[in-house]
Amino acid sequence: MARRTCGYCGESGHNRSTCPTHKASIDRVREKDPTNWRVLSYDREQESRKESRKHAVASRTCSYCSRTDHNRRTCPTLKEHKAYANIANAEARKGILDYLRKEGIGPGALMVIGDRFFNKETEAFERKLQTYLVAGMNWKALDFAYFETGLSDNEHPDNREVLTLVNLKTGARGKQNLMSPEYMERKKEMVQAARDGGEVPWGFYSPVVVAPAESVTPPNGWLDSRDHTTLMHVRFGGKGKNRTDKWTVRNRMEWHAVDEVIKRHEAEEEI
Repeated sequence: MARRTCGYCGESGHNRSTCPTHKASIDRVREKDPTNWRVLSYDREQESRKESRKHAVASRTCSYCSRTDHNRRTCPTLKEHKAYANIANAEARKGILDYLRKEGIGPGALMVIGDRFFNKETEAFERKLQTYLVAGMNWKALDFAYFETGLSDNEHPDNREVLTLVNLKTGARGKQNLMSPEYMERKKEMVQAARDGGEVPWGFYSPVVVAPAESVTPPNGWLDSRDHTTLMHVRFGGKGKNRTDKWTVRNRMEWHAVDEVIKRHEAEEEI
């Protein structure tokens, strides 16, 4: 995209109304003839510009909280919500990391999924366990909202696909969601049933660890929620029609986790 240039001097970084070269030229004319038409015209333009700025400041509203005394960049409500969300996220991620380490879910782990394929010998479809290698993880998607709404957040599909898997038989790569701890326990029972009976039960399409990773190490900054956080941008960012406001943020299902942090903070202040 081409950079906008000044209509008077052709330089970038300012426009005609704030051009220092234009102002210097008018000032030289003003010293010789204060009533020169160029001086009077320039002064009228500057006064009109000041009035327009005053009107804009007086009528502007914050796109996040709708108050009129500031903009989104300086919004105290937005800063407060972000701060509490970061606390909730950091607390949730401790539990998520404990879960990942307990199950051994990380790059290098082996997981199985029930795949449906056609057996040419029997000429029938069968469901068998397929083994996958965990080749990567989308750490940014694992946040305090992931197990509640991240798994079904159709608005941001890239944010919910956490595991990058490689089929050890075919070499095909794909992405899968990470199951919640409760759901994982039920799927482990399906794996055992598949091993005992030889065929995978219906409904087993999520990955379960059969050989844990040697270690599970998140990126630096992930635990304290200051870096590697897609959620903060999704919930508190956006531009134009996609920008969020405090009502859309607070009406999200997962906001109760942030409310718990706020309630705890308020209770501590009362003591």
